[in-house]
Amino acid sequence: MYKNSLPSLDGYLTEQGKINFSNCDVLFRDIAKYEEEFFRQEQDRHQREKEFGSSYRGRGGRGGRGGRGGHGGNQANANEPKKSEETLLEEAKVELKNELTGLTEEEQLVKVKKTVAAQIKRTIEAKNDAMVAKYVDFVELGKDGYKNRYYSQKFHVHTPEDQEAF
Repeated sequence: MYKNSLPSLDGYLTEQGKINFSNCDVLFRDIAKYEEEFFRQEQDRHQREKEFGSSYRGRGGRGGRGGRGGHGGNQANANEPKKSEETLLEEAKVELKNELTGLTEEEQLVKVKKTVAAQIKRTIEAKNDAMVAKYVDFVELGKDGYKNRYYSQKFHVHTPEDQEAF
């Protein structure tokens, strides 16, 4: 966006270490033109994720699990209580020990490396899922008043007058 705005600016955003506020103002106005559409798209994406669950991310969303080789977990046992990392690790060790039986030493090494990498990935994903579950959305994109909440949350600009001045 800056690249597209640059020809219409009177110089750069900073000149000799000082901010050129008039150029910043022009850039911010250009950004504001796209802000509404961005928030609408984000709200639509969040809504689709709610409707389809985390598996939506594997269907063209931003990263995540699903689709190609991701660890989607056992969907059939979704009502069972979650197992601790230690329990999962012990189960993985037993499973791996059974799978290594009859393999050459080189095949065992390859299998162990793949299993450890998969376990690390599952652990990271579980921690990420826990962090996401704790997240509280104060802004609530797309709901009435979201702009005020956004500016208040992100820029600590609380009153409509301050937001307009900002």
